[in-house]
Amino acid sequence: ALRPHLIWGPRDTNLIPGILSRGKKGRMRRVGTERKLVDCTYVDNVAVAHLLAAEKLKPGSPLSGKAYFISQDEPVDVWEFIARVLECAGLPPIKGSVSPNLAYAAGAVCEKVYRWIPSLGEPPITRFAAEELATSHWFDNSAARRDFGYRPIVTMEEGFGKLRAWFQSREA
Repeated sequence: ALRPHLIWGPRDTNLIPGILSRGKKGRMRRVGTERKLVDCTYVDNVAVAHLLAAEKLKPGSPLSGKAYFISQDEPVDVWEFIARVLECAGLPPIKGSVSPNLAYAAGAVCEKVYRWIPSLGEPPITRFAAEELATSHWFDNSAARRDFGYRPIVTMEEGFGKLRAWFQSREA
């Protein structure tokens, strides 16, 4: 089992669209003021990890039944990551912040209201999102390096360059 965290890149249909949607509406606020490190994994690196693991995964392989974390191997501040995504898309930076407790409480209220009125769509914040945005969380991928030779081939900087180029190609 490969466990990549926060997969992102051009044509992403989950993480990047959520950031852009909230960024365009001006509805995003920083949760807390402290630096929180997270793993965000560029999509090409996830693909490489799958290919490398598949090469080693044969009947009776020592990889069978094991779980492997996949990451960039360079945790980033979650708010710097979000700011870079917004910048790549030509959107203004986040302004303002809320306390983690307020974000969590707002998430609880939003979950209830949006459950009662499904036509509203997705809630702007959930308790899970508030917790994730206010907590450092990154993972050790040394087992993947050791057992099947995983190494990220695209750095965060290169990934942001590819994301910016993709946004620009869509504007043309």
